[in-house]
Amino acid sequence: MQYKIKKNYIQLIQWGFILIFGGLCVSLSFNNNIWTDEAFTMQILHQDYWGIILGTAIDVHPPLYYLIAKTAQLLFGTSLLVQKLITILPVLLLMIYATRVIKRLFDEKVSLLFILMLMAFPAITEYAVQVRMYTWAMLFVTICGVTAYDLFLESKKSKWIIFTLVGLAAAYTHYFALLSVALIYGYLLLAFLIWKRKEVKKWFLMSIITIIAYSPWIAVWVWQLLKVAEEYVIPDITAKTVISYFDWAFNTGTPFSTQIYELLFILSAALLIRNIVKKSEKGESVYALWMMSIPILTTTIGVIISELMNPIFNSRYVFPAMALLFLGFAIGLRHLNMISITILGCFLVSSFGSQYQETRYVEYRSTRVVETEAFFEENLQEDDLIVYNFTGYGFIYEYYFPDNELIYLGDMDFAREFETVWYMDTYNQLYFDDKLLENYQLNKEFVGNYGIEHDEFKLYKITKR
Repeated sequence: MQYKIKKNYIQLIQWGFILIFGGLCVSLSFNNNIWTDEAFTMQILHQDYWGIILGTAIDVHPPLYYLIAKTAQLLFGTSLLVQKLITILPVLLLMIYATRVIKRLFDEKVSLLFILMLMAFPAITEYAVQVRMYTWAMLFVTICGVTAYDLFLESKKSKWIIFTLVGLAAAYTHYFALLSVALIYGYLLLAFLIWKRKEVKKWFLMSIITIIAYSPWIAVWVWQLLKVAEEYVIPDITAKTVISYFDWAFNTGTPFSTQIYELLFILSAALLIRNIVKKSEKGESVYALWMMSIPILTTTIGVIISELMNPIFNSRYVFPAMALLFLGFAIGLRHLNMISITILGCFLVSSFGSQYQETRYVEYRSTRVVETEAFFEENLQEDDLIVYNFTGYGFIYEYYFPDNELIYLGDMDFAREFETVWYMDTYNQLYFDDKLLENYQLNKEFVGNYGIEHDEFKLYKITKR
């Protein structure tokens, strides 16, 4: 009876944290502030399903996330809010999954610690409301990793189907999610070779089915790989860049959080290795160590590929595998005494609070989008032209000004007929030659300092004399 009460108490705490996390993430979604990659997402959603597949084929990502986003758009409308809610959804699904499957495979402490660590992950609130594929990739990679262990314990047809489907979903969502899944496949094969060789045939059959199912996209993947090898825009990866990955992963804004996470990693690994040596919960401990290695190996391989080719790896590309690291932490730390777990829980909750505040600032107050939109809503007319000098933000401007003609300064013919031109002058971009004012009899009036995303510009109103 006492165990049942304790079990229900932990379940109540888990659901409380899930609801708090969901509610706070939704509170971050009521804005119209997007960055470059999000603008690409909103732009490609103007296409139908086939157009999205063709559009992603000439980009550098697989199409599944965009197809999910398009479906949400058709069902619930075209607003940015809908897309933000759709990226929150997979994180909530992953937390609910923890209360069911992770709890069944391990126990309530593991599922609770996993939820808390996922909440405290510094990037989680940012990516949960970012109109990109990363949270969906995390959901698929994590379920694939957990199902691998479930399969090892009990080889059932339904589990093989789930394992194959989520692995394919990850591969069709992000290429580094594909890499993480490939590592999971490799670990599962290794486990079968060591402990359950009769399952190896099933593994090979599943792998063949997976390759066949992914084959329609393999040619596209090869073409995209050759493309990024020649012209990708990620900066060179240096030792300083690699060190910065730790801050990205562990700096929550709480003092010494990076160092605390590094100590938690060492402690988790030490406790798991101790279990293996003592042959206590050996299978779980080996599995936990393997899962903890997935994001490390994903990053390492990404850096190596970047050294051999052009730089193609960014810290956010390991995001889909990070929940597996936290699962390993949770398995390793679950046997700490209640005082230690309570202290750890307080640290994790505090970390979540800190990074929520930081994300709220980024979403609502870090740019001039609100005041810029307010100005244009009051002053912009349907026939007005918008001229800009920052080519890198051209398609971002298309999102914010869908009903007006947008023209790059270098392409603007001031001899044409117009009533008003709103000129966005970004510092250190193409220079506006004031000789144009005399040549074309123009008036140029400074309006104010505004900005969209992180592009701050001086706004001028240009009219004909």
